[in-house]
Amino acid sequence: MPAPTLPPLERTDAKLRELGALDVAANPLAHALETTLGRGKARQVLSGSWLGHPLHAALVGLPIGSFIGATVLDITSPKASERAARRLVGLGIVSALPAVLAGLSDWSTMEAGPARRVGLVHAATMDVATVLGLKSWRMRGRGHHVGAAAVSALSLGFVGFGAWLGGQLAYDDSPSIA
Repeated sequence: MPAPTLPPLERTDAKLRELGALDVAANPLAHALETTLGRGKARQVLSGSWLGHPLHAALVGLPIGSFIGATVLDITSPKASERAARRLVGLGIVSALPAVLAGLSDWSTMEAGPARRVGLVHAATMDVATVLGLKSWRMRGRGHHVGAAAVSALSLGFVGFGAWLGGQLAYDDSPSIA
């Protein structure tokens, strides 16, 4: 009997986990972050230990929701909601910054290997999404709403893939809570 075929995203995750070339960037970056953050107050704040819950997971909803909301407004009422959509994109960009810091803190403590590789691609994907969001925000400010909406939709595609990778890390690479 042939081995079952994985769905496309699962195959992507499996390939990223095996892609040792990512270690060339991941390991020095993780070491630099580990050295910079140390084990003191900054690490405790960014990890969410004071909250009793990983801070990164608590913070990502606002930027993701903001980017989704802007795209929904772009699709459902593009002319009537130009200002609101721009504000949502701006909120997504600003609220992504603390989520990025908390995520980098968590990622830097991962063991070298498959999960760290996926985490690197997750971070890079979300960074691309945020840069595209910034591009969309600027375009909106210049009155290029149709092009900005297209860039936002592209950004949302990166958000979706990056969030899926983050979910893989959270659910496949975390100790069981059962």
